[in-house]
Amino acid sequence: MDTQPGASLSTHWDGEQGDPLVLVGGPPTSGALFREVQARLRPRRTVAVDLVGAPVVDRVEDLVDRLGAFCAEADAAVLVAHGWAVPLAARLPSVAAPTLVLTNGPVRGLHAVPGALARLPRVLWRSLLLHPALGPRWLASSAALRRTVVNPYVMDRAAVEHLLGPLVGPPASRANTAIWVTELTRLLPVGLGPGRPTAAIWGDRDRFHPIGDARALLQGREQ
Repeated sequence: MDTQPGASLSTHWDGEQGDPLVLVGGPPTSGALFREVQARLRPRRTVAVDLVGAPVVDRVEDLVDRLGAFCAEADAAVLVAHGWAVPLAARLPSVAAPTLVLTNGPVRGLHAVPGALARLPRVLWRSLLLHPALGPRWLASSAALRRTVVNPYVMDRAAVEHLLGPLVGPPASRANTAIWVTELTRLLPVGLGPGRPTAAIWGDRDRFHPIGDARALLQGREQ
């Protein structure tokens, strides 16, 4: 029986030393994005979290609440948020996530391309773009991740299927992911409360999330 915090969520724990470092990413990737990171951080205790499992939420703010409840239950020391999880993490109270590390996510608004995708009807996301038989195929195509993502990983179909993980699995996961995608702009622009230690790890050539936005967000903080 899983006695770790967040047993009702899809989580992957690693390491055994220190307070947990929580790792959370947003669509189109799942917690599988952090497997190599967790391996390199051993023996530090880490947990990669997928927020999109059952039950189905009504609004994107419910995913913020879900993340905050998990961090409080796990007694998280640091929360690392990547991609579309950045706006969610920034909304958390400092008691849930005392220290934030933000990496390559939307801060002021969405780039034209992901912004156009986010405006598509939610039913289209749920029934077509995240369908297990179709979602990985189009995301692995040259029109999606293989063309737009430049990193050390090969964005072939196998890699994309691994990274999508729970997002294209059960219907509840697809429904919650669709809500996340189509309502994300409600959490933008990102703001940070005073006093919380916050750092950024950012790609200086990110096509969608300019490093200037991160610098402006963290002006006067640790960067």
